[in-house]
Amino acid sequence: MKRLSFLAILIAGMVVNVAAQQPLQFQPEKPKPGEKITITYNPSGTTLMGLENPEAVLYLLEGALPLAKEVKLTKSGTNYTGEFTTNDTTNALFIVFEKDGKKDMNAADGYYTYLYSPEGQPVKGARKDVALIFNSYGGIWGMERNADKAMSLNKEELAVFPSIKKEKPLDVIALLYSSKDEADINEMKTALAVAASNPNATEAELLSAKGYYSNKFKDKDKADELDNQIKVKFPNGNWQLN
Repeated sequence: MKRLSFLAILIAGMVVNVAAQQPLQFQPEKPKPGEKITITYNPSGTTLMGLENPEAVLYLLEGALPLAKEVKLTKSGTNYTGEFTTNDTTNALFIVFEKDGKKDMNAADGYYTYLYSPEGQPVKGARKDVALIFNSYGGIWGMERNADKAMSLNKEELAVFPSIKKEKPLDVIALLYSSKDEADINEMKTALAVAASNPNATEAELLSAKGYYSNKFKDKDKADELDNQIKVKFPNGNWQLN
């Protein structure tokens, strides 16, 4: 029994030790939008091991293309520390370290953190924006696409914030667009019907809905029906440019 207890303590210590040796740490661990963040980076065991004075590029995710900023690093022993402040609109962030043409971006998962609410939960849009990185935008700094992870994060975003389905139904389609799952396809069709029947929809939203009917679901009748509605509701609209 004593041997078992000792083994359990040893394993627990090893787990803690491994966690402590992660190349990048954030302080606070659950930063809020607009808050100052301190990072501590140790290149030991990474692609930058042995290289002095790496550079850090911060990518702020705010619902559009990532906003890139340089972070000044200061060496302390074997670690490098840096500080930066996020925006009130920041949902999540990624960091990439570079030196002499080499990059350390934690290729499998990326170096990233969500921004958190006062309750300690990822803010609305955080998972969605990180999913965009894994699906496409990560290519900006050389990350490989991971569509499965992106879809998993998108579904989690919808599960945690189901109000998106009523507030921004077109976002539901964007989040699930590449899914082949029948339930997801039905979810998209329902969201599209909500968007198309919204009496307060803008011309841009209706044009997007028309595009989904035409291109995603190959429903020419619905697309033509919506096209006629747009021309009646917005006689001088941007649709004329097409």
